[in-house]
Amino acid sequence: QAQSSIILVTKLNKRNDVQEFKDKFSHVLYEPITFSKVEKSFKYLKHKGQKTLSASKKIKTDYRKFSNLHSLVVEDNPINQKMIQHTLKNIGITSDCANNGQEGLDMYKLDKEYDVIFMDIQMPIMNGIEATREIIEYEESNNLSHTPIIAVTANALKGDREKFMAEGMDEYVSKPINLDKFIEALEKFFPMESIE
Repeated sequence: QAQSSIILVTKLNKRNDVQEFKDKFSHVLYEPITFSKVEKSFKYLKHKGQKTLSASKKIKTDYRKFSNLHSLVVEDNPINQKMIQHTLKNIGITSDCANNGQEGLDMYKLDKEYDVIFMDIQMPIMNGIEATREIIEYEESNNLSHTPIIAVTANALKGDREKFMAEGMDEYVSKPINLDKFIEALEKFFPMESIE
């Protein structure tokens, strides 16, 4: 379970008062708040997070990976693209990226060798729902076996999973991007293999 970082913002004259419970927070910032203070705080948390994350990732993924899977990531945000690709790489999955639903559909038609498609919902030009419908229609009209399509979306609302499944998607992962969520979704379609 990923833990959120909580930064305590307080006045400098409260420094002594917060000493006893400051360990409950990821970091303490004293007013006045400046951009450089916030930036330093993020850098500190990122560094701290990377150390603990690399330790926990090693435990989880060093001995279990997916084998020979190639995915298509359809996502318009370049930061999310990188995060999803990095997450997939950690569990042995290679990936290509498309910047919107139309691009994803075109890449799928050209390649057809993708084992799984990760589909963002809100995208310009063609959204994830439309792209999913087009892919399924293309598969059916060309007698192709179905490639699992996993919805990846930030706005996780009650009933979303059912809504996306009704549109032909096969599974659903909510953002923020998290290794365990991806493993859980993928294991429904592909076995994980032990790596000695």
